[in-house]
Amino acid sequence: MTKVLITGKNGQLGQHLIKFFQDEHPSFEILATIRHKSYDKQEFIFDDSKVITELLDLTDGASIDSVIEKHKPDYIFNTGANAYVGESWSVFESHLITNGLGVAKLLEAVRKYCPKCRFVNLGTSEELGCTLKDGQKSQDESTIISPKSPYAASKSYARYMTDIYRESYGLYAVQPWTFNFESKLRGEKYVTRKITKGVARIYHSLKDSKDFEPIKLGNLNSYRSWQHAADVAKALWLVANQESPPKPYVISENDTHSIREFVEKAFFAAGIKGCWHNLTGEPLDEEYILTDENGLATKKKIVLVSIDQKFFRPSDVDFLFGNSNKIRKELGWKPEKTLEDIIWEMVDWDINNP
Repeated sequence: MTKVLITGKNGQLGQHLIKFFQDEHPSFEILATIRHKSYDKQEFIFDDSKVITELLDLTDGASIDSVIEKHKPDYIFNTGANAYVGESWSVFESHLITNGLGVAKLLEAVRKYCPKCRFVNLGTSEELGCTLKDGQKSQDESTIISPKSPYAASKSYARYMTDIYRESYGLYAVQPWTFNFESKLRGEKYVTRKITKGVARIYHSLKDSKDFEPIKLGNLNSYRSWQHAADVAKALWLVANQESPPKPYVISENDTHSIREFVEKAFFAAGIKGCWHNLTGEPLDEEYILTDENGLATKKKIVLVSIDQKFFRPSDVDFLFGNSNKIRKELGWKPEKTLEDIIWEMVDWDINNP
């Protein structure tokens, strides 16, 4: 029986990977890890009764060795991480230990206990560190690694260690670059979910004629390639089944969108019309205000979105446009869901699950 180990069972991508395997490969034995037990009931998008759950902490080498020696999986997908860029300046050591050293510990356990295992570590577009000033039209597999945050640096270290173990020990170890992925399971501290939950909150307030606070954001002109987590899960399976030695691929939607555009589409999905308004021309004074059916501002100005300096990062990667032509051509991958599909899913979920 094929054994698949997925770290980060409770996370967005972990859940979508488990669902993918239960749907597409029901005969596989699925092992999934969590950092600590929770006695609260949690809703999953997969059948939890068919998953073997183990405790594994990426900062604890003993737990890593124990799980991998016990199960000797055929595949490992490491989706577990400290993955919030904004917090990584404040708790950089935790990010470096979990995302960097933790991967090195996983690789060493694979080398010792299951060297035939196929190991896929989740990389990130943040490693590429691209900005509008760079003048790049897009990023692909040839783009130079240039991290701009402690989070990105931790992932870059993991990439180099993955390459070292592949080249030194002949392991099937690879770290693709996954550009931003979303779904209704996205964590609430991420800007996309912050926006869709804010839109849902405002939707109910408008419906009930109640006052509300606007959504507060940072850089509206930061660009990202967004895709659905379910499409990323399918791509990772393809990455795990190449000819050896495996290649790292860019996994992205082949497009880019600004935070500003995401805001507009999210309010549109909720049936709320608005427009951007700025009397001074200063970035911090920009607002997204409610309009009527004709696109005109309401008599009483109602602010839907405002800008707050505290949400700007010390160093921002403000232009990510993933070019995924290589994985499309060589492995036949193509995302099924558009950005509009993703936003509609998230907004609809948040409106109906306040």
